Formats: sequence, C-alpha cells, structure tokens
Amino acid sequence: MDNAMLEAVPEQEVPEQEFVKFYSYLENTIGQYVPGSKNYSQSRIQSGINVVIYEADYTEETEKVKVSIAVSESEEEKYQVSGTWFDSPKLRETEYK
Repeated sequence: MDNAMLEAVPEQEVPEQEFVKFYSYLENTIGQYVPGSKNYSQSRIQSGINVVIYEADYTEETEKVKVSIAVSESEEEKYQVSGTWFDSPKLRETEYK
C-alpha cells in the first residue's frame, strides 16, 4: 500500500487488522470471489494514478461486483496500491463500520 492508503486507515487500527476487518465485511455481505469470473471493464490514468476496473462474480451477490484498483508508482519505481473500491447492490445496502 502507498502512504496515502496507509494514512486512510484509522489511527487506532493496524493496517493488517483493518484489511482483515474489511475482507470479513466483504465476505459476510457478498460472499467469496468466484474464481475465473473477473472481467476487465476499463482503465484510465487519473492524476498520475492508474485505475483499473473489473467486474466479477461473488457467491452471495446476484449482480456483478465492480472492483476498482488504483495503483501508483513510488519514487523507487515500485508499484503500490493506492486504493481499492467494491460496488454492488448488496454493498450499497450495507454500511461498513
């Protein structure tokens, strides 16, 4: 994760703990990713960050889940995740806490 994404994690949370918490939320809301169901939708460069968007199936969601991943390149020329977003009808109905 890049610095901006690490800074987005609440101060009282350890990034690894927040990741596990978010993964549990996804799994409890939309189920598990269906292997091989990922389809590329689009990509764009926004403020120097590459954003790639996929659609995928999850076991407990009747519609496709839109997965957006933002990737930035650091000064050391390493790619780092700047953000991930998931969107689906069930996720819109449920608040992540």
